[in-house]
Amino acid sequence: MTIAWFMVKFHELNMDRLAFERVQNEIATNGLQRITDLRARVAAEKGKIAASKTFKQRFYSIKAAHGMIMFVSWMNITGRIFASDQSGDFMCHTYPAYKPINTKHFAGANTTAITLLPARDPNYNRLPWAKLGVTGWGAALLLGPLVGAAMVGAAWSLWEAKKAGRNAAKTKPIHVLQALAVPPTASAGDMLSPSGVNIRPEKVLEIRKSVELGVSAA
Repeated sequence: MTIAWFMVKFHELNMDRLAFERVQNEIATNGLQRITDLRARVAAEKGKIAASKTFKQRFYSIKAAHGMIMFVSWMNITGRIFASDQSGDFMCHTYPAYKPINTKHFAGANTTAITLLPARDPNYNRLPWAKLGVTGWGAALLLGPLVGAAMVGAAWSLWEAKKAGRNAAKTKPIHVLQALAVPPTASAGDMLSPSGVNIRPEKVLEIRKSVELGVSAA
């Protein structure tokens, strides 16, 4: 968990750096007229950076590794929570002993001496970690949750990347139409692309018509 904490902090610092760089470039280009809340603008840029990532950038990332390591850690912690007394009253300062009664584990009704529990469980072989061995059980607790977390992370990253791609495809034709928003009465010399290059009027109409068809089909 300690390693995972440092990893997510490194990820947060990297996202802050990238977002600040974008905002600084925007301020250098357009000034402060469009920015009323600097903190909100930086947060918005973080959202854009996260939304624009591909599947590989999402899955093979420090943030994904942080999530998988935290899941493995919490799986082990959760097991100990359910397997131990959480009342707060338990204090172990004694060695366990059999009660002087008859049970399926011990016949002690007729004894007066204290019989301590054996240091080794006589039925140890019934336990799952006895069958796998200590090393195998430790590997299962490590690799099992890690593989499960990786599978869930891969599915989530793929779904988010596809959703981001669909959103980008929907917004792209709108930007093209805005770039080609040339008045019908404009002359050939007025029809300029965003880069400042002259575009023939018939070419503008052709591109605009194809884009409008694409928008209506979507």
